[in-house]
Amino acid sequence: MEEQKENLNKSEEKNGSIEKEFVNKKVGSEVAKHFQSLLQIKKEDGNLLLDFTLNNISKEDLTLTFTSGQHYDFLIFNKDNNLIYQWSKGRFFTMGMKDVMLEPGDQLKWSTSWDFENQIGEQVSKDEEYLIEFLVTAQVEPKVSPEELRSKEKYIP
Repeated sequence: MEEQKENLNKSEEKNGSIEKEFVNKKVGSEVAKHFQSLLQIKKEDGNLLLDFTLNNISKEDLTLTFTSGQHYDFLIFNKDNNLIYQWSKGRFFTMGMKDVMLEPGDQLKWSTSWDFENQIGEQVSKDEEYLIEFLVTAQVEPKVSPEELRSKEKYIP
């Protein structure tokens, strides 16, 4: 287990990083039973910075199983709710399984950014409203709803 935690702290992906923190404070949610997710969005230097946190709010150890090197994805929708960008599209990820156990109160964090380009590389307006959906690509045992592994937030300039 210590080796998993150490490896997770060192793990990085192109255009993003992953880190694990331990928290003493437990956070509750009326809807979520296992996880609470939080997506924070900030515009800086012409990019949108995305910080996603996944907290184990349950009273049990939960194991996240990643089936590839992809640990997350994010999607950008325009004001008409059309998908204009998906981070994983056109990327290749290493094959291999990785289990990460989160004890009660543990959390995972990912940070990445979006440069206001659509899927075909065209610049889109930095002054429009967008819906950003961030999701963790793991399967979780015991069985957890995929909705608990995602968060949606609006970017309003």
